[in-house]
Amino acid sequence: MELIILFILSLYFLEHLIFFIGLQKNLKLPPPAGYVQSVSVIVAAKNEEACIGECIKSLLKLDYPQDKLQIVLVNDRSTDRTGEIMCDYTEKHKVLKYIEIKELKGKLKGKTNALAYAIKQSTGELIFTTDADIEVKSSWVKEMVKYYNDNTGLVSSYSIIKPRSFFWGIQAFDWIYLLTIGSGADGINNQISCLGNNMSYKRKAYDEIGGYENIKFSVTEDFMLLQTIKNKTKWKTRFPVNFDTVNYTLACKNIKELYGQKKRWTKGGLDAKTAGILVGVMAWLSGAVILSGWLISFKYYLIFLASKIIIDLLFTLPVLLRFKEYSTLLYIVFFEFYFAVYVFLMPFILIIDGNVVWKEQKL
Repeated sequence: MELIILFILSLYFLEHLIFFIGLQKNLKLPPPAGYVQSVSVIVAAKNEEACIGECIKSLLKLDYPQDKLQIVLVNDRSTDRTGEIMCDYTEKHKVLKYIEIKELKGKLKGKTNALAYAIKQSTGELIFTTDADIEVKSSWVKEMVKYYNDNTGLVSSYSIIKPRSFFWGIQAFDWIYLLTIGSGADGINNQISCLGNNMSYKRKAYDEIGGYENIKFSVTEDFMLLQTIKNKTKWKTRFPVNFDTVNYTLACKNIKELYGQKKRWTKGGLDAKTAGILVGVMAWLSGAVILSGWLISFKYYLIFLASKIIIDLLFTLPVLLRFKEYSTLLYIVFFEFYFAVYVFLMPFILIIDGNVVWKEQKL
């Protein structure tokens, strides 16, 4: 049994070595000048009155030619003051466009429906998406555009959490770790993850696949869009590790919210191809060792735990240093156990109950 622990550790090291090699491509900064194309930034929000105002304020500070920029605010059937707040800002700023979703149409559900409708109403050659709980950097659009060329169809980047508390801290390291896996996989042309709160794509690429109406529905619509563009077109993707493309997001406020997020992400991950499934299996095996390896051999358990911490540290360190997120490093040990618990349990939870609820709507 001790050999099994060492075998899993060897596979874990090899996996992260491969992704680390891929990460080197996306650690390279873009050339000083890139495309200057028209851009539509889309924010779809439902019942986000607590944070939508700060999101809009950050969007209004975007350093991009105003004649090339459009910001589309989508009120997705909110029952709170989200729509009212959006309208207040729209009346004062010409760069903003307000859209209200009143009902679902066709097979599309939830956020996917709102995004599909907004994209039809937008005008940009490049479509950017983010969320109501995000604060974007003023350099976000200008810097992301630099990664586009004639062959690139989609660029996504990091959204990170500031570790304001212990609960936020373990989530902060988790996000950095998962997105670094995503960037590393992209670097070896095996795109397995992205976040719709820091994502962009060419309208040509979106139209080529027929839009959201023509792709398989997923509870993680951003990831499904990435997969479809990657697998059904010749467009290339990028996942840069660039401090100027980083957005800041809020952590889940409580265990219930965190549980819902992880359940949705795990179910969405089932749509991944071979590489994504292998990553999931490897995560599950490592989680199983972290939670139960001590029953087999305490000595080998400590070797596995210490080695995994070192591997994860070395793997994420270039990203943490580039983003100057030094305090997030303090949570790495706690992250190991947190990560082990949810990656081990989530498959069983989905077997028992595969329903996912987003914004009070079953998906």
